[in-house]
Amino acid sequence: MTVKNRNNPGTQGWILGLLCISYVVGVLTVSTWELRDPELAERPLSELVKPARYVSLYQTVDELLPILQKDRDHIAIVVDEFGSADGVITLEDVLEEVVGEIDVGYDFEEYLPRRKRIFEMLGEEVYLMDSRLPVSEVNEVLAVDLSSKETHTIGGLVMARLRHIPLEGEFIVEAGCRFVVDSAAERTVLKLRVEPASSM
Repeated sequence: MTVKNRNNPGTQGWILGLLCISYVVGVLTVSTWELRDPELAERPLSELVKPARYVSLYQTVDELLPILQKDRDHIAIVVDEFGSADGVITLEDVLEEVVGEIDVGYDFEEYLPRRKRIFEMLGEEVYLMDSRLPVSEVNEVLAVDLSSKETHTIGGLVMARLRHIPLEGEFIVEAGCRFVVDSAAERTVLKLRVEPASSM
């Protein structure tokens, strides 16, 4: 978000600072009626902030529509393969992709702790990998040729193939290997169990 000096016309357009927020824990929305409440300023933020809903960067419009329809606020935080906020999407954004721009009559202008990028061998040709292990390193360990053009990490590759934030137990099969989500957080994959696809 760009912060500009609005008090001095002579500095119009001059950027005074940048604010980057990557770890979003909640969403604050107020209706027009709530804004008219004279006691609104006295209410604690904890009463107004609601838990954020997270969606994957790779989900399609038709997948997002039912998700956004369920929430009263019709808003979700888009996260990347690292679980960091990449943007915000609303029901209005999805509908505009389908029917064109909607004129509503107004226009309002996380950081996860770093984990060691490691893997361990659980058995013959079976590995437990950190989701942030770069695809290039995974290729070296498994002697395969996974593409790193779309994503940088193995966790990101799994999310890209599944097109949503996966749950534990979900998996993909690539290059003769099965990548199973061993553990996951609300917004990203944490660990992957990797085994030969023929082992099942």
